[in-house]
Amino acid sequence: HTAYRRQRQMCIRDRIGIGLPPILEHGSKELKDRVARDVITGQKIIALAITEPFAGSDVSRIRTTAVLKEDHFLLNGEKKFITSGCRADYFTVACQTEDSSGNKGISMIMVESNLPGVTVRRIPTTGWWASNTAFIVFDDVKVSKKNLIGELNHGFLYIMLNFNKERFGVYSFSFFSFIVIVYQIYYYNIDVCICFTLLSRLP
Repeated sequence: HTAYRRQRQMCIRDRIGIGLPPILEHGSKELKDRVARDVITGQKIIALAITEPFAGSDVSRIRTTAVLKEDHFLLNGEKKFITSGCRADYFTVACQTEDSSGNKGISMIMVESNLPGVTVRRIPTTGWWASNTAFIVFDDVKVSKKNLIGELNHGFLYIMLNFNKERFGVYSFSFFSFIVIVYQIYYYNIDVCICFTLLSRLP
């Protein structure tokens, strides 16, 4: 139960600390007003959707596309290993909005999970059960132009800035976990030594 609670705490951090910042830092006022409060208060869940089956976390190789129409984007593609994806109300999606290679032509779009054409299924995992890890398919999903995060084709920069904070957070968590483990081992060894010392002095 303790491990599960820790997993839930980490997943809550991922929802607020990874999926939401691109909207808070680069999104329009209308988009912030529509999404941020509900996510921060826990009424809604947001997930960062970048990783893909063929690209992994290599953002420059993503294949998900969003074609700009008159008043909407037509979104097609797949995302894999998305934390909180099974329960998310919103996805912060990285996609190609321009026919170019590398990091050019990438944008970020907020996608509601209940839109027609969005399919979500859970990926079985060995551990980290509270993460609700998902495989997501976008099949001709019509997404409002108002859901564009920041400027068109500026998504790669936004993602890199977001990754910096995410990686630092993971590093901090891992480092302090290591410190706790070292201290536990140290004091456990002291207790064992004291115990054996006392036992050896018994008549």
